[in-house]
Amino acid sequence: MTQLESIEAIQRLSVLAISVAVKTLQMMEGRERPDIPASIALSEQEQQCLLQIAPTLEGKTSITKIEIMRGLIATCML
Repeated sequence: MTQLESIEAIQRLSVLAISVAVKTLQMMEGRERPDIPASIALSEQEQQCLLQIAPTLEGKTSITKIEIMRGLIATCML
């Protein structure tokens, strides 16, 4: 019997997949609408983590900068 053969395992996996999908959609919406606070999709701890790692992810030129991350950081600072 594999891990996905029980109903409970399938339910847990489904909940995890839906949670990730919802968070992804919330972050995509935040990228489109920077007026939405990051707290809708990200916990305070996740926001602080992004603020700390963002400078290490940006490129050396304006072309290579990660615009999504910059948008998230700007939203976190609202």
